Amino acid sequence: MSSHSISKNAIVVSMLTVISRVSGFVRDTTISHLFGAGSMTDAFVIAFIIPNMFRRFLAEGALSIAFVPTFSRYNAIKSRDEYQDLLSSTITLLSAVAGSVVFLGIVFSPYIVRLFAPGFSPEQHQLSVTLNRIMFPYLFFISLTSFFIGVLHSKKSFAVPATSQIELNIVMALSAILFYKFFDIPIYSLALGVILGGLLQLITQAYYAIKMEYFIPRFMWNPSHPDVNNMMLLMLPTTAAIAIYQLNLLVSKALASLISNGTVTYIYLSDRIFELPLGVFAVAIATVSHPVLSELYAKNDMEEFKGVISKSIRSALFVCIPAMFGVVALNIPIISYLFQHGKFTYENTLECAPICLNALIGLFAVAGTRNITPAFYAMQDVKTPVIIAFLSFMVNLTFSLILIGPLGGSGLTLANSISNTFNFLALGYVLYRKVGDYGVYKILITIIKTLLASFIMFFTIFWVSRLPIWIYPGNYGLKTAYLFGSITVGMLTFVLVASLLGTEEIRSLAEKIKTRIKG
Repeated sequence: MSSHSISKNAIVVSMLTVISRVSGFVRDTTISHLFGAGSMTDAFVIAFIIPNMFRRFLAEGALSIAFVPTFSRYNAIKSRDEYQDLLSSTITLLSAVAGSVVFLGIVFSPYIVRLFAPGFSPEQHQLSVTLNRIMFPYLFFISLTSFFIGVLHSKKSFAVPATSQIELNIVMALSAILFYKFFDIPIYSLALGVILGGLLQLITQAYYAIKMEYFIPRFMWNPSHPDVNNMMLLMLPTTAAIAIYQLNLLVSKALASLISNGTVTYIYLSDRIFELPLGVFAVAIATVSHPVLSELYAKNDMEEFKGVISKSIRSALFVCIPAMFGVVALNIPIISYLFQHGKFTYENTLECAPICLNALIGLFAVAGTRNITPAFYAMQDVKTPVIIAFLSFMVNLTFSLILIGPLGGSGLTLANSISNTFNFLALGYVLYRKVGDYGVYKILITIIKTLLASFIMFFTIFWVSRLPIWIYPGNYGLKTAYLFGSITVGMLTFVLVASLLGTEEIRSLAEKIKTRIKG
């Protein structure tokens, strides 16, 4: 796949991710409107985080990192029958493992919830346990969904997988709106939405993969398949890396549960805002480049391999650095616009704002990390990310304990940002030692020019956050005009300054637009 194809597919994924993130905000706006930020919402957040943590172990994290390179290699060099045998063996084993984890998760739910939220009251703990048990089967659905997404990615099909999260978000929002009045404890309607949304995700991805004849379903219990074994071996250290990352989350959520009601929810909402630019751009680029890097390394085309790494990092940072500055400048307006209505008050906005701000300053680092890590996995080097992830966890834990006293919940998100920055820089340094120069000078030039343009953009839009309209609920016409008008002004300012600075990414974008117009 050429650099042009990578960019083209990344744009498709980005556009669909925009829709996904918008639907996510609709979901979270619905939650904040109906349930506010309190003990009941905190209980749901913890209950939902737990199956999502195991999802990362079995699905989107460890297994996808193991099977995307393997599936891509089989698709490139093996016969169709060999490819189908591998897929059948993998999904059979995955179904057995995921089903077992779901059973154990339901049984031991009280202990898992206590581990994640030691500060919960007995009533809040019991509610979270019940919600967790209702939602744990979601892990089975999303594990198989991620298998089919891996199949589609190995076939260079990215559009349908990018719609998966949209389905979950819409179903959760509709379930809350339609059914919350039918439950004695209204937030049960969200748990129902998680299960129904997970089932819809699986049906959609499986239907498309089977319809396109990428996968012909059949039962094949063959755990001794050589490449299934290889994937399991790859998963072991990768699972350790994900376990460390999840341990970071566990520490943050456990400490947050000790602060005050609402802190867990504020961190959750900050994550949602954080994930918008990250998912739309950085993750989209990493998603498309991952199978390409695996194929290039398998063919020993190291120059092109390093070129894809450099372009991926530069593209992600070029977009995520100004996004970081923009969202920081409009921190309060964004929180007010999205969540401040119903039971979510202006006081909640002010409490959430510093937590969100300190999370956002680490956005550039997470974007860079997401586009460096696939290079290690393509080389089947999973030990290095594990070691650096552990060191990053220690950094996070240390700063969390130092900062939680003076800063509360915002200290936890600041600790995460410091840890993420360490992770990015350490991975970049080690990669340089392993493969040589992958265009580090060009990456630094992109960072410097992007920072300068972003800094100027910041001051053109920051004044909007000082307006009194964000104090009061409603008045969405004026709020929409101010918020989206300032975003537009900010984007135009950034593009203008970046163009004057001669940023390569702007020149490349202009050339693509000219080519498209002429074509």
